[in-house]
Amino acid sequence: MQIPHTPILCAPSDAIDTLGVTWLSADLIKGLQRINRDVFVPMPSAAPWSYPGKDFGHTCIYIGQPDAPKTRKVCAFHLGAIPEWTQIDPTGRIIVRGWRSILERCIKAGVGTRAQIERTFRISMQLGKPEEKWCFMCKRNDLKIRSTGGKSGMCESHEDAALHAGILHDRKNEQRYQRKTGKLAPGGQRVEPVKPKEGLFHDCHVQRK
Repeated sequence: MQIPHTPILCAPSDAIDTLGVTWLSADLIKGLQRINRDVFVPMPSAAPWSYPGKDFGHTCIYIGQPDAPKTRKVCAFHLGAIPEWTQIDPTGRIIVRGWRSILERCIKAGVGTRAQIERTFRISMQLGKPEEKWCFMCKRNDLKIRSTGGKSGMCESHEDAALHAGILHDRKNEQRYQRKTGKLAPGGQRVEPVKPKEGLFHDCHVQRK
């Protein structure tokens, strides 16, 4: 089933269950605070300040204390059972915000990365067809390892390996320039010979041997 790329993440048109998997708000809050210690979610009755939906028993996700100068507000949501898909009325007005929509807001606000949220809640936030969520490097070896959701399309292990390989490539070019000219590369510093970092090989590399 393809997940529609919509800002409020409503249920797909062909979905039989328009609510999806239901979570408890307490579990959602606990998971977000595990990812980011600065996440603060007040109870409506204990919040002296005002925010949208407070009078209806809604709470709100903040990064930092609400009265602090650099605090960022993420979004409001209702306490209790939270559906997977956002529920709207015939006019398009949001009745209940789903946890997929809440987590997307958290990713954009900087609560955590997409990979952190997927690991913590054990879900896939990848939008699109199911086969697009797998690391394309792992798929070459018939393995299904989730990608981080970034532009690279790779899992964390392959992203780390690719990043380090790029650093090694730059250092080797600087070393080659130093050997030929006896001078530092423009804007560079003297670089000592480096060895490939250990522990960057993914499981699929071992299985391929």
